[in-house]
Amino acid sequence: MKILIRADSGYQIGSGHVYRCLNLANRLAKNNRIIFCTNSDKNNFYAKKINKKIKLIFINNSIENNYVENELILKLLKRINGIDILIIDTDKYSFIPNSTTLKKIKNIYQISDIITKGLKKRKIINSSLYNSSTIKINKFSYLGPKFSLNLKPNKIFIKTKAIKSIKSINFFFGSSDTKNITFKILNLLYEKLKNKKINVIIGKNNINKKQIIKKYKNISSVKLYQNVKNIYSLISKSDIAFGSPSFSQSERMAIAVPTLLISANKTQLKIAKKIENYGYGFFISDHSKLNSNTITTKCISIINNLKIINKVRLKMLKDFDEDGLKNIERIFNELKIGKV
Repeated sequence: MKILIRADSGYQIGSGHVYRCLNLANRLAKNNRIIFCTNSDKNNFYAKKINKKIKLIFINNSIENNYVENELILKLLKRINGIDILIIDTDKYSFIPNSTTLKKIKNIYQISDIITKGLKKRKIINSSLYNSSTIKINKFSYLGPKFSLNLKPNKIFIKTKAIKSIKSINFFFGSSDTKNITFKILNLLYEKLKNKKINVIIGKNNINKKQIIKKYKNISSVKLYQNVKNIYSLISKSDIAFGSPSFSQSERMAIAVPTLLISANKTQLKIAKKIENYGYGFFISDHSKLNSNTITTKCISIINNLKIINKVRLKMLKDFDEDGLKNIERIFNELKIGKV
């Protein structure tokens, strides 16, 4: 099959959209022709490491500029003939049912972090857990943890054993961390956590990295990591984590690392609350409220409660499929549209 995948990366939106789409593209490239369209933003570092089997198309516009995504998609489809499946990872795209160009494509999927009323008639890929009524309404979609787009972790990294004490904590708030949450939460909690091992991952696009390094590089209980190649290996060394509900959260959930979540924007706020409602993590606060003693008390209360930490760990172990990409690949292969 001929598959077109469309996603962007940048400082404001982070690298998760491109990263998860590249995971899917690499998996599907084994038996399909993949065309990957992304922006030429300087922060789009994952796209530069793309599989040679995949045709890469760079566009000069960025999703952070207000160009019309619909027009871009239509231009791409007129330029590239014979697309069997279109996969779009952006909320700026809105389906145009009257488009003659789009009508020729029988399978259009949108990767979306939040399912809104406007998405009910679309085919959605979303790895969050949804109840049976949501799945019924979106009957042509791939919903739930078994369709996660993260890479399959090695079994040695998955937390199958009960956590008996909190000795090590990981902090990671994505490639950009635009709200400087890493620095803020470390400042807020360090005095309470200095008797534990603190592992901090600093994202490639984090413009506040010098500030973090300057303050914490000489503190023995804090280890700072940059350019991490195997995220599973590092996060698995910690008993629990602090992070944002970005794509990195799906990686933490895949290896059952209980996480205290802090949101960086309105979309993440919705996701964080949903994750907590389904028992996969703990929503702490929005980034704008990280100067309160109440936040410190809430965090320490959770860290000291091994019962609820292990409850979350067990639920993730039960519900999450360690190879969601394989499940999507299998379904796409069963479509049997066109020829490779």
